[in-house]
Amino acid sequence: MRLFVRLSLLLICSARALEAQESSRLALIVEPGLLTEAALSAQEDATPLTAFFVRALVLSRSDSAFWRGVLGASVTPFGFRGSGVRNQNAPNIFGGVQFELLPKRKTNGWFGAYMPLLFVYSYQGGRSGNTRLYGADLGAELTVILFLGSKLFTDLERPWSRLGVYVTMSQNLTPNSDPTTGERDYFRPDFMYGISIPLTGSR
Repeated sequence: MRLFVRLSLLLICSARALEAQESSRLALIVEPGLLTEAALSAQEDATPLTAFFVRALVLSRSDSAFWRGVLGASVTPFGFRGSGVRNQNAPNIFGGVQFELLPKRKTNGWFGAYMPLLFVYSYQGGRSGNTRLYGADLGAELTVILFLGSKLFTDLERPWSRLGVYVTMSQNLTPNSDPTTGERDYFRPDFMYGISIPLTGSR
């Protein structure tokens, strides 16, 4: 939790420094919303859990329009409702590459689709034999963003004119094997949905 707060403060300070630089190669985005875990493939003895969710991410521009670097952190500040192993604040840090599947210019600026491939360092993450509180996994996301700000709030100043609504499906690509069956569940996605607020730059 402290690590997330420190990184968020660093990102906000960076946004202030970059705010006046339209030519900056970095975009800082804050995305509050909801996180629902194991919604499609929960185990028999588990139920999907939902929590208020906040993440901040920095996107870097590249010479290629197809991909961008991404670095960020996320947390569920009030934890999950209900009981179970997942009932905690779940802070994590992630970084990797975001690929653009559907550019917003091809939808007349209405929406875009993206696929980040991430290295995720999270609470209770990593292999099953990991004895530390945090561990590393590989993850993939599929994100669709509806750019409402550029269509409905063009007369307002930033960040409202760049506001978006997003839905993200997130999957752990390196899940641990089930201790009973020894099998790995490669399709147990989590879902994130909320608003995307670019403090500087844009998607």
